[in-house]
Amino acid sequence: MRALLEDFRQNFDRLTNKVKQKEVLIEDLKEQIVMLQSLSAEKNDSLKAERARHKKILRLKEKELDNQWRGNLLNL
Repeated sequence: MRALLEDFRQNFDRLTNKVKQKEVLIEDLKEQIVMLQSLSAEKNDSLKAERARHKKILRLKEKELDNQWRGNLLNL
């Protein structure tokens, strides 16, 4: 009987330790997810800003080319 109770206690301790390890792993993974989401949001913001900057440069270049064409046509 005593051996059976000792086996139950050992199994309980082993299972409890496994659960604690998995809880720690889950917490680590949650922290990693939050960090990756933050990095992803920063990257998206950076890409949006870069895209807007490129659009603005493109508009300015198009306007400059248009002005050059108009100037060339007026000089003809």
